[in-house]
Amino acid sequence: MYLRSLTLQNLKLLRDVAISFTRDDGEVRPWTVLVGENGLCKTTILQAIALAASGSSLGSELADVTSLPDRRLPSTELMLIGAEFTFGQEGHKARSYPGLETKHSLAPFVRSSIAAKNTWRELVGSSRYVGVEHTLVFDPIREARRTQLPDWFVAGYGTARALPHPKSIIQGEGLSDPIKQRLENLFGQGNLIATGFADVFEPAQAKAFSRVLRQVLIQGKLVPGVIDLELQSHGIVRTRKDLVDAHCFEFHLGGHKVKIPATWLSQGYQGAIAWLADLIGHILLEAGRPVAPEKMEGLVLIDELDLHLHPRWQAALIPALKTVFPRLQFVATTHSAMTLPGLEQDEVLVLRQDEDGNVYVAPAPTSPSWLTGSEIFDAFFDRKGTPPKGAAPRRKPPAPEKKLARKTAAKTKRK
Repeated sequence: MYLRSLTLQNLKLLRDVAISFTRDDGEVRPWTVLVGENGLCKTTILQAIALAASGSSLGSELADVTSLPDRRLPSTELMLIGAEFTFGQEGHKARSYPGLETKHSLAPFVRSSIAAKNTWRELVGSSRYVGVEHTLVFDPIREARRTQLPDWFVAGYGTARALPHPKSIIQGEGLSDPIKQRLENLFGQGNLIATGFADVFEPAQAKAFSRVLRQVLIQGKLVPGVIDLELQSHGIVRTRKDLVDAHCFEFHLGGHKVKIPATWLSQGYQGAIAWLADLIGHILLEAGRPVAPEKMEGLVLIDELDLHLHPRWQAALIPALKTVFPRLQFVATTHSAMTLPGLEQDEVLVLRQDEDGNVYVAPAPTSPSWLTGSEIFDAFFDRKGTPPKGAAPRRKPPAPEKKLARKTAAKTKRK
């Protein structure tokens, strides 16, 4: 699935917001990054997209429904989420469209609507095709999720992303509901399977997973410093050491090659490897066969893309993702100026708040790819170079003639 547009009404502080995810030529924009201060509903927008792509039934399981409507309004007011989706043309011939009476040469558009009030415990809503003949009473998104239909892919990742502990895979905390598991991390639920796919898959599929993951992380240069990886199936675990060493990453450290267990890595490495491995695993699981990274299609939602990453890594991340996954659509949030130079002007949206407390979405004032770090801070993060309140004002350095006069006066005093 690809996202074309999103409309939000009475969703927390988002009173009336419309966002386009297409370029001027009408094609889907592969990258959109949201920036803004804390509390301006960046995560909420990602979750709204996930709910629209899930349907009301699955969405009610994912979200805390009572927390969604704007509490400043009467309880009779409806919260509304509307979204329009389409699909990649490459997989159009093989893809199934529930309720579509005739398959045309181009992939159809699907509109999804979700609603709730602050007294409701469940979401209501439906979806329908646009501009093509279809069964009117049919809800294609709900049916696609109910039957786990392939090629309707969407995944979401929140801020609590880490590699799973080896014991969790052994104890059977693997795949239960793949459709739900692809999104629940964005809502603070569940654990990522990530490198655990090496244990969930059958041997041949596990090898394909390791091969693709190696291609993405190492050849794609998405994780700096890693020169190899080893994902062995836990199989029959004899010792705790065998369990920990089953998933390792190899680094060059001080002239030596060192294998480090996955769960011993830093938070930055774990967070990046976890969502990338989880994404690849779910795509291969849905396809039921190996898929090259450059042919992977779908919608990926990531909260705080820069989480725990060094600035140099942040700066290289988006260009690398664009190269490795050219057919995936990413919608992400960030608090880091270092991630923005890899984006064009129409790929950045700025969230701001009006005088009534409502959040609105503004276009980027300029292209971040042409700006210095200080200019990005000023243009996108409202930093104007003024010191924080209470900070001592900085003194200007004395002019050369004043400095010389002070030295002369000091010498005269000593004499």
